[in-house]
Amino acid sequence: MPLDGIPTIWPFVELIGNDLFGATYTVLEPSAVPWSMAYPGTDRVLRREADEETGDCHVLLDIDGQRGLALASVCDPISTVFSPGLLVAAYPLEQGISVTRPYCATSVSPTSLTPYCGEVEMLFVGSGLLQLPFGEFDDARLVRTRQTKVDQGDPSDSTITETLSWFARGMAYPLLQFVTLNYANGSRTRSGWILDETSVVGFQERTTTQKCRAYPVPSDGEVFLDLPGGGELEVITMDGRTIHRASIPSSATTVQLDLGAFPPGSYHAILRQQGVVEHLVLILE
Repeated sequence: MPLDGIPTIWPFVELIGNDLFGATYTVLEPSAVPWSMAYPGTDRVLRREADEETGDCHVLLDIDGQRGLALASVCDPISTVFSPGLLVAAYPLEQGISVTRPYCATSVSPTSLTPYCGEVEMLFVGSGLLQLPFGEFDDARLVRTRQTKVDQGDPSDSTITETLSWFARGMAYPLLQFVTLNYANGSRTRSGWILDETSVVGFQERTTTQKCRAYPVPSDGEVFLDLPGGGELEVITMDGRTIHRASIPSSATTVQLDLGAFPPGSYHAILRQQGVVEHLVLILE
């Protein structure tokens, strides 16, 4: 795997999630998983749908402008609650300088309750071009994560998980992961995932012509969008948070947004209309 050299090209266009890893991963809003409200702070849910198993696995995520935390992993038959949350993303990361955070967790199964603690270390290795089946990401970031986990009842039961994750700008969850799990007895297993195409909100252009436009760019907060045909409009921050939603009638041609209350920076406007997704970049100064 090419870890050295910047810029770098990571050619994974042949990967297919189900064929490669046996599961599909999709990012959901918490409203799609009502019981996620039992975990305050949840604003994203990563769902794993296995090909040959019954039942889904959900990871509840708390995402903000500085980090992403896993609050819980709810699977059948084992569920895990992290306290404090397990660090799964940290940004901005400075290249070559690691970020380390401790965590503890409790795993619950039908027959046992297992407490364990550990540490997560994240290192930004480099950036480059990531090529996936559903698009190219020319400023993808490769992050290497090392996670230790020690059973508090039986310290000899420990694991080290090493993960390579590729992040796209503005997404707090990785597009692609390769995972190696190392056990205390010297054995290891490998797994990973590629994100479902429909979860890449705001990053894939599904049209060959650009009908919509935003102006002025940059803006002091007052933004106008030409949106012929209407549709469902969403404005998100660079760390994936939604700050505006609206249903635009088909009769509308121009929409005015007042974003003056938000800090300077780049934002994404996504318009969905009749199965087509258009993506616009908004810049506030």
